[in-house]
Amino acid sequence: MTSQTIGTTESIVTAGRRRRPTASRSTHGRTGRIVAAVLGTVWLIVVLAPFDYMIVSSLRTQTEYFTENPWIPTSATLENVTAVFQIGLGSYVRNSVIVVLGGVVLTLAMALMFAQYTVKHRAKAGAAMFKVISVGLAVPINAIVVPLFIVVTHIDLYDNLLGLVLIMAASNLPLSVVILCTFVRDIPDELVDAMRMDGAGSWTILVRLVVPMSTGAIGLIAIFDGLAMWNNMLIPLLFTQDPKNALLPLALFKFEGAYGADVPAIMMAVLLSALPLIVLFLATRRYAMQALGGIATMR
Repeated sequence: MTSQTIGTTESIVTAGRRRRPTASRSTHGRTGRIVAAVLGTVWLIVVLAPFDYMIVSSLRTQTEYFTENPWIPTSATLENVTAVFQIGLGSYVRNSVIVVLGGVVLTLAMALMFAQYTVKHRAKAGAAMFKVISVGLAVPINAIVVPLFIVVTHIDLYDNLLGLVLIMAASNLPLSVVILCTFVRDIPDELVDAMRMDGAGSWTILVRLVVPMSTGAIGLIAIFDGLAMWNNMLIPLLFTQDPKNALLPLALFKFEGAYGADVPAIMMAVLLSALPLIVLFLATRRYAMQALGGIATMR
């Protein structure tokens, strides 16, 4: 056997040995994808099952709820929609939308202006204020309800939607400021300096530079703050008394106590109360995913 033949044989053996790990990794990769797909499907079923039960139950009568399969739709009626709006659900939804929209807009406006002032101006006063606001992350709203109640009462904002907007915005401001400061810090200082050299003021820089480059963080904050404000029950319970100013979580609690036997009507009320949150998520999910991706890549 010549040396050339020996060399060719060794090359073939070596190549075969190199292919085995590649095939093994391919097999393990395929197995991992299958396991991930199975686990993802199971998790999707677990998450969607309560929604299926709620939707199917809300479209049935009381009699059908106790006699039909609770998971498979067999009939549909809109009588429950009329019933829940007759007891005033529409006014509760309107109050919640006003408070949540006002609270989210006010929180974002204050957090954006504060983040720009603190990060891009590098003012000592801004840095000190940032530390003070950050302390709010460690102080829950439950711990200051008594002094807050006294303040709100003295400024005549008790049992008032404006008072709820201000309280909701203040309670969600610390986390919003921390998130926005992180994103505003990544905006190149050269862009800010260039706009200042062109004669742009702080407000112009905020509107034309900071806001467009922070859309991901804004969407993320809108989702989390909107969800927290919409589901908040403690603040409406403590700072409202007139049923005309009640928000949706408190109204659902009272409705469940008064009409606990009418399960389809309760399910319809819960379903209608969740629709605005679904719309909010669908409207801002792209920006939220951008923000989460940015957080994941930060060092």
